[in-house]
Amino acid sequence: MEMFADKDSRGGVLEPEGTVAMQFKQRDIVQTMKRIDPLYKNLFSKIGEEGGSHEERKKNVTDLRNREAYLMPSYHMISTTFADLHDTPQRMMAKGVIQEIIDWRTAREFFFWKVRRRMLESEVEKKLTLANDKLNHGQMISMLRRWFIEAKGAVQNYLWDDHRAVVEWMSDPEEQQSIQDNIKLIERDALIQRIDSLASTNEDLSLEAVVSLLQKMNPRQQGEVKKLLESTAVIEDTKSSEEE
Repeated sequence: MEMFADKDSRGGVLEPEGTVAMQFKQRDIVQTMKRIDPLYKNLFSKIGEEGGSHEERKKNVTDLRNREAYLMPSYHMISTTFADLHDTPQRMMAKGVIQEIIDWRTAREFFFWKVRRRMLESEVEKKLTLANDKLNHGQMISMLRRWFIEAKGAVQNYLWDDHRAVVEWMSDPEEQQSIQDNIKLIERDALIQRIDSLASTNEDLSLEAVVSLLQKMNPRQQGEVKKLLESTAVIEDTKSSEEE
């Protein structure tokens, strides 16, 4: 499942006001004032000092309360804005909650090309699965990306993230033929791997398979196999002579 969000949307997990009410209460805001506001810090220290008249102490307390009341709206607004930043699309994307930030005005066009791309990729994945059922989804997408870059060139590899560009590439008749040729190569390699696996587990079976294949070949193909076997034998004889 993939999730997307508009650039002005919010996750809506918890309203910023609710977050502040639970995580950054008034007493926490007061502690912040005491730490970073010089005037508030000075008034608070005067109240804690010994000595001084009752009137002076009372005035300092009044000034402290007035300063607190003056600062509270600004500090509350800042804390609310900070809490809201944790619910923005940018933060959700950084945490992996959404895959991409999109503009609501162009969302219809965005999803049109994205769905078309997914459909075309799904068709290719089905063909790749028939060619080699050991491939997983990640490997198939990596193959498609490599073929795309080979077709477009390394300079335009950034277009892989453009759904429309990928759809146009996969819809082109020449590129479709190129993709089909690549799938045939993968199918051939998978078949060779299966034959090698069978040959390594059962030598008698591999010999019978070779004989059966030779019987089904035409004279030209049989001649090519004979030349290949002869060249292989010459290489083996050369290696044996060098070792002696």
